[in-house]
Amino acid sequence: MKKFWTLLFIILTLFLACNKLEGEGETKSAVFRNLVGEISKKELTSEPYAKWFSKNYSEYIADSLELSQLISNLNGVEIKVILGTWCSDSRREISRLFKILNSIQYPEDKISMLAVDKNQFRNERDSIEEINDLNIIRVPTIILLRGDKEMGRIIEYPVQSLEKDMNLILTTATYRPKYYKQSEKNKKSNNNK
Repeated sequence: MKKFWTLLFIILTLFLACNKLEGEGETKSAVFRNLVGEISKKELTSEPYAKWFSKNYSEYIADSLELSQLISNLNGVEIKVILGTWCSDSRREISRLFKILNSIQYPEDKISMLAVDKNQFRNERDSIEEINDLNIIRVPTIILLRGDKEMGRIIEYPVQSLEKDMNLILTTATYRPKYYKQSEKNKKSNNNK
């Protein structure tokens, strides 16, 4: 009889321990979810995203000469950002982008952001109309627009630095982002559909 109670005690202890661990896992996943749809800086600076946003934001040191040029170059320019809060490149580059834009007092109402779902972006990209219309091949993609005209884009990460690349996009016609050839190939493919 003693063996029975000992065995029952062990089984109940294991059962309760497993349920407790399972419940903790659900709580953690419920707290952190990836953002999807139109978002603002406010979401990125709120928990749980604030941890990586604040770290990347505070660690970035922008080139002051490039910043002074960017002030006038961004006049009349709107910025469209496509990102994934699940993506390490997005986490790094979008935090840095806001550090740059905040330091030159660029108006946040001129920035629009679209967060995409990881699985949908990787597996069902054709089903996301705006992604296809904008020819998005990687995240983050930062698009600089003057009126309806795209001036250029930074795809996934800058060639030199965000501030230098943005200045090059706005002052020259020769800037080519990473993945330029793949982007152009997709653009032609989408135009033929």
